Amino acid sequence: MRHARLATPPTRLVVVPHRALPLKEDVSFAFALTWLVAALLIASSMRGLFHGWRSWYDPAPAVPALLGQDLVTLFVAVPFLIDSMRRARRGSTRGLLCWMGALFYIAYFSYFYVVGIGLDVFFPVHIALTSMSMYGLLALFFALDLRTLQSQFDGRTPTRLIGGFLIASALGFGVMWLVLTISALAAGRELDQVSRLVIAIDGVVLLPLTFVGGVWLWRRLPLGYALAGVLLVKLAATFLTLVASSATTWLWGQTLDAMQTSAYAVGMVCALALEGPYLRSVKARKGAET
Repeated sequence: MRHARLATPPTRLVVVPHRALPLKEDVSFAFALTWLVAALLIASSMRGLFHGWRSWYDPAPAVPALLGQDLVTLFVAVPFLIDSMRRARRGSTRGLLCWMGALFYIAYFSYFYVVGIGLDVFFPVHIALTSMSMYGLLALFFALDLRTLQSQFDGRTPTRLIGGFLIASALGFGVMWLVLTISALAAGRELDQVSRLVIAIDGVVLLPLTFVGGVWLWRRLPLGYALAGVLLVKLAATFLTLVASSATTWLWGQTLDAMQTSAYAVGMVCALALEGPYLRSVKARKGAET
């Protein structure tokens, strides 16, 4: 008996934040990256708010929009990121989905600081934020057990409503960007830098992912349930940022497109209104889901 115990190989310990989470492997890497992302976000946004208007942000027309983005980052994105990560650590699937959505939002908007403003001492920080947010998101996404995740949703999940909203959002923005591009070509002029960057990243990443995610959720496929949480958080945060940027642009004395800003506000309300029932349809576990 004694020799049998000695011959038994030691048990390999796998560190998973909580057994109730629909994960199939360790995500400690994502936790570590998220704390670094939060610290760099605070430094970057505070630097922008205190010094961005002093020609640190270049080109000058982008200054008010970037200041609005810094405000949302500091007072909404960072607290939401940390809170959702801590809820996930306690075993909340809702927290896990929101955490992934927050990382996607941060990666998306950090990209504009990398390619859209002049070179400065924070250039490596913006690259690090974009990279770490995206790789943290991918680490979580590839660790998901999609079948288990789907099983944690009950029959109340409005899959058709949310899927339709995601599909409509992708098509709506796609048409809007296409019309803007065709109009510029017909007039023989260049797109402004901000529009060109937004159209590029949306066309390559966001719009195809939103459209396909909506289709997959409409068909009640496991991957659709995962993407819906990420995309609803991302869209709500994006529309909030666009509303804040429009407001700071107006306060800065620049022209405000009232119709466009109203569309952003409607999109934000719709995304938040759908995020609520989506998260509530995750089966609650005492002490985890709140």
